[in-house]
Amino acid sequence: MSAAAAPSGLSLLDSAFERWNLVPDGEPFATASSLLAPVRRGDGTPAMLKHALVAEERIGNRVMVWWGESDAGSAAVLEHDDATILLDGGSTSFDAGPGPAGSGR
Repeated sequence: MSAAAAPSGLSLLDSAFERWNLVPDGEPFATASSLLAPVRRGDGTPAMLKHALVAEERIGNRVMVWWGESDAGSAAVLEHDDATILLDGGSTSFDAGPGPAGSGR
């Protein structure tokens, strides 16, 4: 598999798709604080790409990296930079689910 550009509307993730050799693996979605995209790594393993849009989420990303390094039980962080982390997807497929009540999702 070769790296692909992020799906339309998620251009903030483009560099991570290229840099970390990722391909889309489902519909991307956004929260009030992050852009998320289910992806597969170059070797086919599933992962979740998360880009923080606000400072609090960037701090949360750094906590996730620290927890991963200290084996504190969080999802494994496979790659990271200032605002973007790539989380281990295990063997499950990602589904954003129905969303909050009344969201229309």
